[in-house]
Amino acid sequence: MKHDHPTPDTTDDPFETYTPIPLRTRHDGWTADRQRAFLRALADTGCISEAAHLTGITPRSAYRLRHHPEGRGFAAAWDRALQLAAARLMTTAYERALKGGIREMWRNGKIVAEVREPSDRLLVWLINRLAATY
Repeated sequence: MKHDHPTPDTTDDPFETYTPIPLRTRHDGWTADRQRAFLRALADTGCISEAAHLTGITPRSAYRLRHHPEGRGFAAAWDRALQLAAARLMTTAYERALKGGIREMWRNGKIVAEVREPSDRLLVWLINRLAATY
């Protein structure tokens, strides 16, 4: 049985082969390096505003580049970055569902213990989500 699930890219730089959109050169504009940096940040964070902040541009500028007449390649790389971020998020969700998060136990204003609690609700949600794809 074949399953079409996105798998995280195992290369060091999934955007190494990305061909940047050639634009008029500006020191504060969308240089080739800035385009790649934005895509890497987007893959790491999964958040457009955070990726834009990390690369020193505005989210509005990023969306403009995505919708640029020559921006098909950038849009495709953007989508790939979000797939990578989603795969990382799914891995984190599985870990929290199975291993849980740490809950602090307090008594008289002091932490007396830390208990690791798996999340049954998250595990059920993940199982249902996974079952829907098979």
